[in-house]
Amino acid sequence: MKKWVSAIISIAFISYAGYFFAQNVLGNTDEMLRYLEKTEQLTNDYFSLMDQELFVESEEELFTFTETVLVPGLEEILERSLMISEGIEKEKLKEVHEIHNDSIKLHIEAEKAWLRGEDSETLFEQSSELYFEYEEKLDSLAKKWGVEIEWQDWEEE
Repeated sequence: MKKWVSAIISIAFISYAGYFFAQNVLGNTDEMLRYLEKTEQLTNDYFSLMDQELFVESEEELFTFTETVLVPGLEEILERSLMISEGIEKEKLKEVHEIHNDSIKLHIEAEKAWLRGEDSETLFEQSSELYFEYEEKLDSLAKKWGVEIEWQDWEEE
């Protein structure tokens, strides 16, 4: 009985290792690692904008900050993100990245709606939901491709 269990564990391990070896041979692992490297600065820049927003003290300052810093910063991040999209070779990864782009587009729409004095809450919520969907799908795809993502939380203080 022990030999059978040992054999089954060995076969399972070999299959598991073979799967990740195949992901590497297919270029999936390298593609994911390149993608994570390229998008790291986008994430850092996005959270830097969110950090700056925390220090705005008045509604008037928030309006000016949103108009002159936040929206242009988000548009620049989106532009860079769209350029990254063009360089993604794997269709599954490209589909996941498009969720990121859609989230940023909605965030920009929400900020512009707020500047116009329109109700923007739904747009902000949709943007956040898309971003969480992006993180979940990216994490799932990364794991399938043999890459473990170490997520760092950004928390409002």
